[in-house]
Amino acid sequence: MANTIEILEIERKRIDTGDFATIHLFVEGSFYRAYEWSAWLCVRYCAELKVTHRLLKGGEWGALC
Repeated sequence: MANTIEILEIERKRIDTGDFATIHLFVEGSFYRAYEWSAWLCVRYCAELKVTHRLLKGGEWGALC
């Protein structure tokens, strides 16, 4: 399971590489979760997925799917 800092680093590397088409999924328990840009891509292209919001430790908001 990835921690918040690792997830944010992976998502922020998109700016440097220009990779805006890949969805990064992280295993958390029995669920797969997507954060930030990956979550937006899930909402945009995977209509059957449900997105919820939750407050992360440190006061940052993240979208989960």
